[in-house]
Amino acid sequence: MSKILACLSGGVESTYGVYRLLTETIHDVTLFHLYFRNHPRYEGETEACEHITNWLEENTRGFKWISADLSYSGVEEITPPPNSADIFYLFSTMSNIIIDKKDFDEAHFFINNEEWEDAVVKKIPTFDYPKLVQIYDIALSRFPEIKTKWLINRDVAKLKKREIYKRIPKELRQHIYSNDKEYNK
Repeated sequence: MSKILACLSGGVESTYGVYRLLTETIHDVTLFHLYFRNHPRYEGETEACEHITNWLEENTRGFKWISADLSYSGVEEITPPPNSADIFYLFSTMSNIIIDKKDFDEAHFFINNEEWEDAVVKKIPTFDYPKLVQIYDIALSRFPEIKTKWLINRDVAKLKKREIYKRIPKELRQHIYSNDKEYNK
């Protein structure tokens, strides 16, 4: 059994990814959400995460929950790829948790097939990939006892966003908060 730190944003991909981890594996799962307390986009995501984790607690199995909040000062809006400051904060905060806890086998991040194709196949710096993976590897190289692998969950990345959405239980879907407004109920 592996110990997994899984990012939960409250969106389509991460909701499905953590749902699958909790229903299809026996891994020890810790969910993680990073909230930027002074940006309106994250207000919806954080509220969604609260509802999603409540639903998962009632309808799946036990897991741990870590939430971190930051002030995202000095900017008017979250920056999109390839200069994603919010994604950098996410990975650096995850790295800090991994360094602090020293017991995760894997850290999971969830993207859809279109994002996978851009970031990994076409090498477009979506989510600053692979730059963030390199920064993560450099940070953890300072701690040779830490062997945590950073993974884009490939099972989720094989699917298009619409397919992912349809696979989420209807009762759970109602709690999603996505940047693509068509998925918000």
